[in-house]
Amino acid sequence: MSEVVALLFLKLLLAIATINISFCNGSSYVACMGSEREALLRFKQDLIDPSNRLASWIGDEEDCCTWAGVVCDNFTGHVRMLQLRNNPSQISMLGGKISPSLLHLKHLVYLDLSFNDFGGIQIPPFLGSMVNLSYLDLSSAGFLGMIPHQLANLSNLQHLVTSKYLGLYAENLRWLSGLSSLEHLDLSNVDLSRASDWLLVMNTLPSLVLLRLSGCRLSYFPPLSVANFSSLAHLISPNNQFQSFLEPIGFFGLHNLVSLDLRNKQFRRQIPDGVQNLTSLRHLYFVQPTILILPFPNGSIGELSTLRVVDLSLNRLNGTLTQIHFSNLTRLLDFKASGIVGTIPTWVWKNLSQINYLNLSHNYIHGEIPNLTDVSQLESLDLSFNNLSGPLPLVSFSVYALDLSSNSLSGSISHFLCDGINQLKGMRILKLGENHFSGEIPDCWMNWQDLLVLNLANNNFTGNIPISLGMLSSLQSLNLRKNSLSGQIPVSFQNCTKLVMLDIGENQFVGNVPTWIGIRFSSLMILNLRSNKFRGVLPNQLCGLTSLHVLDLADNHLSGSIPKCISNISSMVTANFSIGTDIQYPSVSTGKYIEDALLVLKGKAVEYNTILKLIRLIDLSKNKFSGEIPSEIMNLRALVSLDLSCNSFTGRIPKSIGALESILSIDFSANQLYGEIPQSISSLTFLSHLNLSNNKLSGKIPLSTQLQSFDPSSFAGNRLCGSPLPNNCFVAAPAPQNESEDDIDGNDDGDEDEVNWFYVSLALGFVVGFWLVMGPLLVSRKWRYRYYHFLDRLGNKIFWVVRKCW
Repeated sequence: MSEVVALLFLKLLLAIATINISFCNGSSYVACMGSEREALLRFKQDLIDPSNRLASWIGDEEDCCTWAGVVCDNFTGHVRMLQLRNNPSQISMLGGKISPSLLHLKHLVYLDLSFNDFGGIQIPPFLGSMVNLSYLDLSSAGFLGMIPHQLANLSNLQHLVTSKYLGLYAENLRWLSGLSSLEHLDLSNVDLSRASDWLLVMNTLPSLVLLRLSGCRLSYFPPLSVANFSSLAHLISPNNQFQSFLEPIGFFGLHNLVSLDLRNKQFRRQIPDGVQNLTSLRHLYFVQPTILILPFPNGSIGELSTLRVVDLSLNRLNGTLTQIHFSNLTRLLDFKASGIVGTIPTWVWKNLSQINYLNLSHNYIHGEIPNLTDVSQLESLDLSFNNLSGPLPLVSFSVYALDLSSNSLSGSISHFLCDGINQLKGMRILKLGENHFSGEIPDCWMNWQDLLVLNLANNNFTGNIPISLGMLSSLQSLNLRKNSLSGQIPVSFQNCTKLVMLDIGENQFVGNVPTWIGIRFSSLMILNLRSNKFRGVLPNQLCGLTSLHVLDLADNHLSGSIPKCISNISSMVTANFSIGTDIQYPSVSTGKYIEDALLVLKGKAVEYNTILKLIRLIDLSKNKFSGEIPSEIMNLRALVSLDLSCNSFTGRIPKSIGALESILSIDFSANQLYGEIPQSISSLTFLSHLNLSNNKLSGKIPLSTQLQSFDPSSFAGNRLCGSPLPNNCFVAAPAPQNESEDDIDGNDDGDEDEVNWFYVSLALGFVVGFWLVMGPLLVSRKWRYRYYHFLDRLGNKIFWVVRKCW
């Protein structure tokens, strides 16, 4: 009997499961509500959508739940989420007005309009009536004016962001006190200078976890005896105007605080003892440019054993940092640019056995670095930009980021590279540039297979590039600039197919530019071969470097013409300055290491790092290139700098030069260009450096705001007239032609000034005899043509003879 009951029970369970499955997989889907569909269509009517992002929002499509950015409840069909955030990397911003029709979306809980441009309108007060909202993001959306107090009605709101756009302000923040469910509040760049109650209001938000008030013009911490917002884990308030540190005693009761960022410019006082009560603190930032920070109370920071990041960059530490301050900090230490003077205390080296990351860069530390082979926990060491001397120390195999650049270290690096030749090295970033290392670069790179970044620039290395460097198949950045290296680029380099940056400029390399660079290095963004002895022509294969940002081949012996395929370098045709496109690699301290490069822009060598992604540069100056400047180069609309100076280019400046809409610097000086300056150059609104001197250009300088503001030397050594040159254009100069073209075509277009050859022909006419010549001219049309053609050619030749003598 029990078996029968069990069997019946099993069948019942299977039946229920079948019903549930058919219910889930059947036709239970509910389309959006008609009223909400109409509300969305009215909302769209008031928007400006130049990129047609909302193309799917059409009347013919009845189910609005399938529209872009719309998310519905699967069971009720009500619109729950409206995700209209614009991707910052795309130019597809919505604009216009925010229609009150959104009020008909009564079940909406999520509204994101960030990174659009609503043209300076106020945040609509009616948003405060959308009482079911739990998520509201209006950041970087072009809203201006006072934040409406009606937002106080959003009692269910958990996430509020109105940040990152200057022009918003609040008289007070009392309206926030009603948002008892608020967990994430970001008011960055909102002017809160008049909101003296800001901290008292925050103290009424018991659920608050993250508070971001960057750049809010705050200057005052109101008195606070007890901290009620005890859930706060992240307080991020840099770039304000606080005159003192957190005096309110209650603040130090925030035992859940994980991150504290108070990078301000006005602190003048000692960090109080209470900071050690923040026992959960992991990230502490006090980055202050040129601000005096007095010594920490003994143990105040050392008690915070959970700290992973201590950043005291750009401070002037008055006093002595002792072991008691930092003996418990076993994760990360950052003392970049803190004004530390003297030698590194021995206790620091002893503590390295437990510390993972140490940054003492940009200080005034001197002395030698001991060998660090026993620091098994150390992962990243940055001692760059100090006055350290002596040999290169040995380090533990645990270190995978070592930056000792910009010191006075000397000697060979063979012991460092070749010691333990049979042991694999795990290092990824090795920066030894700007020291005094010498000798040949050792041929011991076969065991450094994980290396991503290698910088040996600005040293005294000699000899050839070792072949084993080509075995670094993971290498992404190689900088050997400004040494005394010679020979040819080794063929083994073809294996470094992941290279993003290759800088071997200012050495003595010879030979042709390898064609395989354009074939094997598909990810290359920076190619710098300047100031070497390369010869031959520019290989067409370089046009295959579609990701190239910088092409610097200046000061070599290259010849021939510029390949017309240069317009295939697509990264120079359309610039994508999107967020997150820094040239970067993984790093321990920040999660990324941003590449830097020394580039020549506007005739000056400047080091770029964080804005390197914005630079698009071609420099072929000081070579032996010839022929015409190809018009295809004007298709590179993202170019910021174009330098073709000191070559033998001929012909005219391409008329399409005005297409270089992003250009900041143009240098075509010291060539043999002729003709007029194209009128389209006047449309280059960003142009701030121009040099067309020492060519054969003629005619009037086009009128524009930029061109007339340049120094006259930018146009010297030509036959130009008009501002900014002192000589005015009394008679319009005709467009000049090449002499051989005159001979062949018989055109009456000289490249001289019309006034000059008129007076020369007049003088010759009187010598031969005015009436003797005028007679045949009046009778014979053929004679008239030959005579004037003869005078034209004769005038040209006389002018060139006179010009050459002078």
